[in-house]
Amino acid sequence: ELVRDHRDALPRFVVVSLDITASKEREEKLAVTLAERDRLLAQKEALLGEVNHRIKNSLQLVASILNTDAHRAGEGEVRDRLRGAAARVRAVTSVHEMLYRSNEVTTVAFGDYLRELCGNLAEGDAGTADVAIQCETAEVRLSADKAIPLALIVNELAANAIKHGLAGVSNGIIRVASRIEADDLVLEVADNGTGKAEGGAQGLGTRIIDGLVAQLGATMSTTHGRPGYGVTIR
Repeated sequence: ELVRDHRDALPRFVVVSLDITASKEREEKLAVTLAERDRLLAQKEALLGEVNHRIKNSLQLVASILNTDAHRAGEGEVRDRLRGAAARVRAVTSVHEMLYRSNEVTTVAFGDYLRELCGNLAEGDAGTADVAIQCETAEVRLSADKAIPLALIVNELAANAIKHGLAGVSNGIIRVASRIEADDLVLEVADNGTGKAEGGAQGLGTRIIDGLVAQLGATMSTTHGRPGYGVTIR
């Protein structure tokens, strides 16, 4: 650096020499560390995707076995229980399938998933029973440990409505809706059937729903319309 005096002359200059080897080495090590981190994250996502793919395939196999057993069983409670078990497995399978198909390996676009689930229900037991399913969803991403219980809850409520509330009802409708209220996700499943039968032992589907609601740390309320029956999960 040139140093000038009051006459604007250049009586001296200053030279400073700095050894920046250590600083450069730290920069290089940091760059290597960041590159390794990115590689490990990419590897983790690939492995999670593969895990979801294998889980989906394994669950599909289980559902196929249950459906085969249901087909071989005679009409009655055994066949109904096997079909119900297969439907529950399919609900879980579809979450892992969506995780595998999407770029996200840990969260699900729950709006898209709920629409897909309603479509599958409409083509399954609902279609057989001539029941229409309406679906209105909020666009929100959920972790798999939230999406799977919610999917099972929708499956159980729809199955209960088709089997009980809408049995013998013409123009049956099941409405599935989700929305965001403040910081809460609200899920509603309602039908225009004859309502829930009072008394009697608690069925397997109801016990499953209660357990899943507790697992989510959620609250559940019910409405008894004239006609119809609705459940709200918050």
